[in-house]
Amino acid sequence: MKAVAIARMNMNNAQFEASEHFHEFMSIMRSGLGDEFTKVFLKCCEERDRDNVEKIYLITFTLKPGYTPETVKSAEAMVHSTGLREALHIKKYIYVKEYTKNTVPHWHALLITSRSLKKSQFNKYTLKYGNIDISLTKNSKNSDIYIQEYISKEGTPVIVV
Repeated sequence: MKAVAIARMNMNNAQFEASEHFHEFMSIMRSGLGDEFTKVFLKCCEERDRDNVEKIYLITFTLKPGYTPETVKSAEAMVHSTGLREALHIKKYIYVKEYTKNTVPHWHALLITSRSLKKSQFNKYTLKYGNIDISLTKNSKNSDIYIQEYISKEGTPVIVV
């Protein structure tokens, strides 16, 4: 029933009527489960709407000990990757590269996305390059100040729209 609700939610009337889900939908309605279908459909809509709200994440990418200049270039290419941005539904981002006291490069990034992000989505990065810290910002008066401090450390910010 959920697959039918999702299909109904994501298709216009003509598309839905032409889909394989339409016959299942009609069977659900004929069997007296219309109210149950409506509940499932509304829940799917709520989930979609909740997921489509813009979210702002603060992320720090760090490298493993023993990195090489090639590793740094490769990690930067990953940060710039269009495929990664598309996969994570990133609308805009800004990042700054800086160095630890031990001269290890790392990046602070602010990402604006319509989807929830999880650390597990960055497993390829952590396996290959190092660690990642990720946090969703809260809507508060201090958020803007914290974001400015986080992003405007040493280094030159790079804005990608």
